[in-house]
Amino acid sequence: SSSSSSSIVRNITQQPQRGGLGVVGLRNLGNTCFMNTALQCLLATDKFTSFFQSELSNERFLQNIQNNQSSSGGSSRRLLNVSSSSNNNTSSQVGLSFYRLVQQAVQSLGGSSKKSPPPIAPQELKTVVAKNAPWLIGNQQHDCQEFLRYLLDAISEDLKLLNKKHNNNSSVHSSNQEESPSSNSSSSSSNNNNPRNNNEEDEEDEEKLERKESNERWKQCRGSSETIVEEVFQGQLRSRVECCVCHHVSFCFDPFLDISVPIPEAAKQIEKHSTSSSRGSRAKVATLEDCLKCFTDKEVLDDENRFMCDGCKKRQRCEKTLTIHRWPPIVVIHIKRFQYTTYTREKLSTSVVFPTRGLDLRPYLSHPDDEHHIRNMNRQTKSRSNYNNYNDDDDDDGGGGDDGDGGGLGGSSGCDHGSSIYDLYGVSNHMGGLGGGHYTASCRHDHLGQDKWFLYNDSNVSQLHDEKELQSSVAYVLFYKQRT
Repeated sequence: SSSSSSSIVRNITQQPQRGGLGVVGLRNLGNTCFMNTALQCLLATDKFTSFFQSELSNERFLQNIQNNQSSSGGSSRRLLNVSSSSNNNTSSQVGLSFYRLVQQAVQSLGGSSKKSPPPIAPQELKTVVAKNAPWLIGNQQHDCQEFLRYLLDAISEDLKLLNKKHNNNSSVHSSNQEESPSSNSSSSSSNNNNPRNNNEEDEEDEEKLERKESNERWKQCRGSSETIVEEVFQGQLRSRVECCVCHHVSFCFDPFLDISVPIPEAAKQIEKHSTSSSRGSRAKVATLEDCLKCFTDKEVLDDENRFMCDGCKKRQRCEKTLTIHRWPPIVVIHIKRFQYTTYTREKLSTSVVFPTRGLDLRPYLSHPDDEHHIRNMNRQTKSRSNYNNYNDDDDDDGGGGDDGDGGGLGGSSGCDHGSSIYDLYGVSNHMGGLGGGHYTASCRHDHLGQDKWFLYNDSNVSQLHDEKELQSSVAYVLFYKQRT
């Protein structure tokens, strides 16, 4: 009905538009702590949630709500068509459900009582996600990092669909921008088949090749359809493979929304040989920097792993190096605590010490000492969406180029991408083993004008008074915000 629709519009649009979110718990719906920990860390991501409080976001999502109401006879309980079996009718539901969750978190700020707001039940989001991801049906425990990846991908696809609906009759962006890169541009190599020499000309050719392939792959991944998900979380990894015989170099560039870092083998061995009586000596077995170094260490491809060299035209022993080529405003780092081999499955409880402030990613970048490269890469990393800046406080400095679509649900992160320094604001903790366990989240909020850490244990929320409480062997996924 029109009155029901007006009520929804009024309830949402009267909320603060880029304010902070309330510190509020999430109900456990039956082993959904894995979902709650991921959602709490996302709700603590200001650059992400600010978009869902913007006027443009309200306009698009409210239009979608009204359209759904019209097609469902005005029933407010069927706004999301969650009972429909049509794939078309399930479109945009995940993004819309997350939008409504953000609005609920905003509403939790409105109470005048000093008591904690009642916890939110994210049933709508779980139902919609499970409809499109059958593995989430039921009450089984799942991995929070896998859920986070799926959720961000789903939100991105839904926002792209809303853009497409909105611009259906507009002459915006032709698809020509995405046609220029070839389908195999993510992995290319030099056209020079002769053995490479260590001279300036070869180095210049390699640099040009690297820049060309990186830019083509980046445009192919982002194109004209990027959303706030890509703007905030997406970076680019570079894989460099050099033949040990002819020194021919090839590159491969891939986007990432999070980075999975291994625990160094030496730290694993220390843990295995530690006894319960010496557990205290394991307090600093490894650091996050150790894990990042292990992630970017040179790997030798030999024996059955030999790489096909385009210079030698046969499989050769090669050296592979993985580095961060473009780094996003928000870096999500997943510590690989679950280890699987042919014969064993185990969870590593190795203590990994991580900085709460001042994590420097520069040592793990493709060109850590090349200031020109860093400025150039990050200038190109900036938004090409340019739709009047969803956050007026974060003006784009024009480094994004001319690929803007003039009105998409993308967003200019407005972040100074030149900084490689990051500060921690969220931690997903996992307690237990392979057969189950429990998740909690620790998040930093600007609460009532004060920078505070809170522990989220499903419905229960308590303040952490010392950042040292964050350090433990159960830290699983770390959320870092770029310093500006």
